[in-house]
Amino acid sequence: EGFGALVGWLGEDAANMEYPMCEYTFWDEENGVCTFRTMVSVETDKAASPPVMEGTLIGGRYMKGVHMGAYEDMLGIYLAGSWHIADMGWELVGGPVEQYITDPAMEPDTSKWITNIFWPIAEEGDNTES
Repeated sequence: EGFGALVGWLGEDAANMEYPMCEYTFWDEENGVCTFRTMVSVETDKAASPPVMEGTLIGGRYMKGVHMGAYEDMLGIYLAGSWHIADMGWELVGGPVEQYITDPAMEPDTSKWITNIFWPIAEEGDNTES
């Protein structure tokens, strides 16, 4: 729904957008709740108006993972990413961002879908240990 609203708002400028993305801002598995922002990078002269907002992702250091397959099969890469971050002693500084490389409307074979996942981590030396 979020991507459809963005494309509808962009109109002809939707042809200028890059890969759609989703930034997870809150995740509560215990209660089955999450919040996220749907985003696209696009050149447009349109002024944002609710519910569409202009913004940027936080800058800095990210760890990247690549998932090939259906969205509902992404648990493995998320677990591997979390374990690697912990093993490296890194600190997350925000929620993960998914970048959807394959358009499901154009490629029905879910085994060919590509999703990049980016975890924002603190710059080296930014960890605050007591």
